[in-house]
Amino acid sequence: MRKILCCLLVLGLITTQAFAADQWAKIQPASGSSPSDLSSFLLTNNEAVDRLSIINRVNCTVLPNTSAAINVLAGTVAIPNSGGTIVRWRRNTSTTAVTWADIDAGAEAGSTQYYIYAVADADAATFTILISTNATTPTGATYYRKIGYFYNNSSSNIVSVGNIKEGDVSNAIITSGSSLISTTSTSYIDMTDMVVYFVSSGRPVKFTANAACSTSNANERVSLIFDVDGTDKTGSGLPGEAGAGTATTGDRYSTSTTWQEVLTAGAHTVKLQWKISGGTGYVTIRNIIIEEL
Repeated sequence: MRKILCCLLVLGLITTQAFAADQWAKIQPASGSSPSDLSSFLLTNNEAVDRLSIINRVNCTVLPNTSAAINVLAGTVAIPNSGGTIVRWRRNTSTTAVTWADIDAGAEAGSTQYYIYAVADADAATFTILISTNATTPTGATYYRKIGYFYNNSSSNIVSVGNIKEGDVSNAIITSGSSLISTTSTSYIDMTDMVVYFVSSGRPVKFTANAACSTSNANERVSLIFDVDGTDKTGSGLPGEAGAGTATTGDRYSTSTTWQEVLTAGAHTVKLQWKISGGTGYVTIRNIIIEEL
């Protein structure tokens, strides 16, 4: 009996250290921690910190450059492998010019959606850039992170350059036109050059459009509407004040429309459409602003 009691006493004095994978303990490892526990404490804290740091991106903003190139601004980004088991931190201290020489496979194609990836395959402190048609996995890369996108239109010109919204980097695209256009259509039709190829992360998106208009007849109005992936969006609109004019003289006014919705993650085609209530409608300066909130 005495031996049993002694065994129970010894077992009661043994403290079993528990390690949780879902928390970071800033007081551990403590100065009095057993050397045998150090690796467990460090692994627990590393796992917790990794869940936060793996999404880190500071700047690395994708911007338009020319019709055949884009720029990626300086910044820092965490770049994981496909499983997220290893993360490589990279920093570029100056702007990187990205051309079609950076495509991951094949050659430039018109009327095609492209994506921009930061890549950390090289043993270096900096990251490189790949252009790919693949929305999730660039060809030939092991450590990569999607940071932006653009559309290569039917004339093989780069348009609709945007960013994956992360940290201090917003996802917003502005497109504009200034040439004189006209319509006699009393039902909505596409407005010349007013199309945006927008890639959403599955967040709310705000659409805004403005146009400087005039009409050939008194009491006629120009109206605007957004078309998203072939569906008209009857948001809050502001038709222009009725008034008579011509393409270059007479009453001129501004008209606008706005819309907001949660877009599914992926690529979307957004068009600005317009119509006239009668006679001929004219538009010069117009713009679209699309922003992921």
